[in-house]
Amino acid sequence: MSITPKKQKKKSGKGLPHTIILNDNAIDYVHWDDPNELVNRLRLLNASHRAGNNAHDNEMLSIIEKLREAGLIIN
Repeated sequence: MSITPKKQKKKSGKGLPHTIILNDNAIDYVHWDDPNELVNRLRLLNASHRAGNNAHDNEMLSIIEKLREAGLIIN
């Protein structure tokens, strides 16, 4: 009984889809009309932070700063 190894197919790929590739370091500015929108976003980011995702710390600080500038947070 002889065992012959299987021939492996040559793998090729096209890379990441264009929607995933970062093309530039442009900053996305978020405009808000209602402070409740900012508070809701801050709550969402805070829940994400408590779950262990620390990637949004700068956005959280920015929202807090905007709420302070609007006089909605006194501290």
